[in-house]
Amino acid sequence: MTFDDLLKLDFSYHKLTLEEASINNGEVILYFSKEGGFEGKQLKIHFTDYTTATMHNESYFAYSEKDGEFDGHVFKRSDHTSYLDYVRANTFSEEVTSLALRHYRFCSSNEFFDILTGKAPEISLR
Repeated sequence: MTFDDLLKLDFSYHKLTLEEASINNGEVILYFSKEGGFEGKQLKIHFTDYTTATMHNESYFAYSEKDGEFDGHVFKRSDHTSYLDYVRANTFSEEVTSLALRHYRFCSSNEFFDILTGKAPEISLR
């Protein structure tokens, strides 16, 4: 399974639950469960590198058109967002890694999670 496969999934974000999130040693690992299931397993999304990772309480977070255009529905990705513009202007990430940053966004029933990275995540079921 790839992130492109996740972009095609179309269901209400209220059916997705972030079960566990860890940020450690330069890696981000997220575990999601879904009402109706991922074959009865949890979806694991593993970023082996990141520039920034931010979690938002869904109750207090609103999107605007200024955020940018995203591909996907619940699992999202973009190359052009206001958050990317801000991080590019205030970090040296793209110069240090020689990788173009992408914005990944995950919308679940209680949390929204944004990750900026130059590497696509590894996707698996556990």
